[in-house]
Amino acid sequence: MKSDKTPENLRIRRRDIKFDLEPLDRYYFGNHPFKTHFMNALSTLFPIGEGQFIKSVMNFKDRIQEEGRWEEIQGFVGQEGAHSREHRRLNLLIGSLGYDLQPLDEDMTDWARKESNKSFKKQLAKTLCLEHFTAVMANVILKNNLEVVKDMQARIKAIWVWHAVEETEHKAVAFNVYKLVGGGYCMRAVTMLQATREIMRRIMKRTKYFMKVDNEWNFKNRWQGFKLGWGKKGIFSTSLRHYFKFFRIGFHPWDIDNYYLIEEWKKRYAKDSQSVLYI
Repeated sequence: MKSDKTPENLRIRRRDIKFDLEPLDRYYFGNHPFKTHFMNALSTLFPIGEGQFIKSVMNFKDRIQEEGRWEEIQGFVGQEGAHSREHRRLNLLIGSLGYDLQPLDEDMTDWARKESNKSFKKQLAKTLCLEHFTAVMANVILKNNLEVVKDMQARIKAIWVWHAVEETEHKAVAFNVYKLVGGGYCMRAVTMLQATREIMRRIMKRTKYFMKVDNEWNFKNRWQGFKLGWGKKGIFSTSLRHYFKFFRIGFHPWDIDNYYLIEEWKKRYAKDSQSVLYI
């Protein structure tokens, strides 16, 4: 599966890490409702969403024959499966704080069902688009010495940084399979516009839900949330250039060469493939 843009020493493998998530602070991200609930909203998307990602890639397992390709797909499947498991555990803790997550899970189940009714190629196109979105978010988390998440509760920061590292590692897997099976530019570009609208709508709707339960949906917190996303150093405002590179005709995920972020994590926080230090 290696392209000429993929780091030669990249190895995608499952790290079967089970995180110590308790106790969970109600506002584990900077003691701030919006920042915490933005991450909670993301977490509620992952268990079912990443299950659909796995399915969309495995739909083409009989077409994947090139040397080295199956190994990377196994790594992708293993990593996404571990992400789903750990975010289910985190979501249970979030729910225990008084939030009803069942309607959110039902929404994602309905989304996955609708996706499954589409052609295999369209399912895969949606996956590679959402994988680009998560790769952009992962880059935000990992860059600048983890500046964005510096005030996150340490045990929870560990799961988000690990997730970001592995999203970076496997960011090109679905894209490469899509190219292998003849996926074209127009489908991926149009699908990206659709996927961005869908995921942004879900993130904001879920963030609003969590904040309303806490009676924190007020102007002050919403303004802080706007600055978090679109301020001078906001998550989205600083990521637009990365995001829009996707729409170049010759784009490949490793055009954004941030492999050094993976190496930094390994050197500073990972003892071995089975464990991770709290940050």
